[in-house]
Amino acid sequence: MEPDPAEPVSPASDEPPRAIMCNEQLQQLGDAMAELPYDQREVIMLHFQAGMTFGTIGKSLGISANTAKSRYRYGLDKLRSIFANEAKNET
Repeated sequence: MEPDPAEPVSPASDEPPRAIMCNEQLQQLGDAMAELPYDQREVIMLHFQAGMTFGTIGKSLGISANTAKSRYRYGLDKLRSIFANEAKNET
């Protein structure tokens, strides 16, 4: 059975552009993460990707949970700053 040309296009046709946009955003995030100091990047990755708590991160890295939280916060602040600067440069 052939599709009726009068029928609306299925949402699946939106997938390639969405995938391209997603890949670009992941690339931007990867580039921004690479700008972070290693200790901040490490804590962010352990928290987001591995789902580790700050207490567990602290124990595994030999630092306090508060230090892990601080590195996380400083890293996120730096990422916000990087993306804010990129947004300014695009306008």
